[in-house]
Amino acid sequence: LKARCELINDKFIVDVSHNPAAVDNLVNFIKRNFKANIEIHAVLGVMSDKDAVGMIKSIKGLISYWYTASPRIDRAMNSSKLASTLRSLTNSKIRDMKEVDKAVLEAFKNTNESSIVLVLGSFYTVSEAYPIINKLNVGNVK
Repeated sequence: LKARCELINDKFIVDVSHNPAAVDNLVNFIKRNFKANIEIHAVLGVMSDKDAVGMIKSIKGLISYWYTASPRIDRAMNSSKLASTLRSLTNSKIRDMKEVDKAVLEAFKNTNESSIVLVLGSFYTVSEAYPIINKLNVGNVK
């Protein structure tokens, strides 16, 4: 399925997971398909009515760097609040980028050949990420 553990050009994983069970599935996918020590830069944007804490707890052990964003919809959790939640749950580096496109670009700029960018948290986050991924010319995304 598109946007469910979707790997784009070996550089991006795009997943619409927006609850802890879906994130658990994503974690299993990553563990099955990537080296245990892979550096993952995660772009996270969630809706305010979702269990962000549960989602983060499920995957935090795999993430090296976090970039928070608020998709352009009223229901979106404020990216600063999301960054604050992350700081209470993990010691990983966190950057509040406010907007999804800026978060994706910054995450991509900070990766190297062997690291990947993970976009997750909402259908809205993923839909805003696709155009910037396409502009980066790392895959054919529609």
